[in-house]
Amino acid sequence: MAKSDVISERSLVAIDSSDLARLSQIARDDLQRFIQKAPAERAHFASALICVALCQGAALHFTNRTNGVKDFDVFMFFAVGETRPFPHRRLKAQDSAARNSAGIRMTLDTLGGALM
Repeated sequence: MAKSDVISERSLVAIDSSDLARLSQIARDDLQRFIQKAPAERAHFASALICVALCQGAALHFTNRTNGVKDFDVFMFFAVGETRPFPHRRLKAQDSAARNSAGIRMTLDTLGGALM
């Protein structure tokens, strides 16, 4: 596959602060659904959340606006406490109905992990 073919699969539309806010909310909503499946064992994750971050290729595109975006990888980082740690590299892939500020559909991978 030629490099130009790979680039053509990526959106070159700039990512702005409204996109970041929307991605953060989607990740937080995913966290709430995760907690609701076993609230007695997972409720502490809500208060252990340190940050939600755009990562990998989409983060590079946010900074250089030339990389292009194939999908959005959003990581949630949690404080390590005396309770059970967040599942190592939990991945929740979703083709969300969300669209970025330019109307491009956002395919989103939310991941989580503990910071030590």
